[in-house]
Amino acid sequence: MTFGTTLRRERTLKRMPQDELADLSGVSQPTISSWESDTTQPNVGEVKRLAKALSISAATLLDENSAMNVKQTKNEQAIVNQYNYDSERKVWEALDKSRQETIAAQQDVIEALKLALGLQSTI
Repeated sequence: MTFGTTLRRERTLKRMPQDELADLSGVSQPTISSWESDTTQPNVGEVKRLAKALSISAATLLDENSAMNVKQTKNEQAIVNQYNYDSERKVWEALDKSRQETIAAQQDVIEALKLALGLQSTI
């Protein structure tokens, strides 16, 4: 059973029209319609408000048979983005450090060769 089917079932069991559920949950009637038709999906906060408006638990709306993928809130997405940014930044910093160490080691080898060959150091 999809999220939309579950939402529609719970709403009709309460004999609640879409516009009433929309008012109680703080969204528009077309939004309720798009959720019930599985065209779009609510975020976590919206699921909580729907559950409260229907006097059911969020778990009922998100039962184990639901095919819903709850959207991340902007705050949750920001946390994920920051984690990804921090991880990527650490990788680039490690690569840069490795590159710098490689360059330093190459310069040491060049200097050692110059000394061995009796050439003047330019570095």
